[in-house]
Amino acid sequence: LIYQILILILPLITTPYISRVLGAEYIGIYSYTISVTTYFVLFGSLGVALYRQRQITYEQKKGKKLSKTFWEIVILRFVTMAISMIIFYFAFNIYLYAITILSCIIVSFLSLAIGVFALVSSKLFEMTIEIKDENDKTI
Repeated sequence: LIYQILILILPLITTPYISRVLGAEYIGIYSYTISVTTYFVLFGSLGVALYRQRQITYEQKKGKKLSKTFWEIVILRFVTMAISMIIFYFAFNIYLYAITILSCIIVSFLSLAIGVFALVSSKLFEMTIEIKDENDKTI
């Protein structure tokens, strides 16, 4: 609930301030940079999220296989994002590349963090179910 409130209120506070500080020209540069970066991140993500969901769900009951599948998907995501960044580097000049590389890296690590969180939370959920089943048997 607090997160949802922050998502609504924080942009209302920060957007006017950032607009005033940056000015129209730099807001335009920022918007252009984000739009171009979004296309390359989209290319780098190309179906990996859907594949990740399907494979993790399929391998959910297999312990070691689940971990192996998770890391294979993380490596796949890293490779596709690296290819996307290399293409981006050669497609645009170094200045634009330097500005946008940070956002690409942030999106990649955020995706990795979400994947790790999903894996850990599913394991915790499984452990909770097992503990509950053990407690139900003792009663």
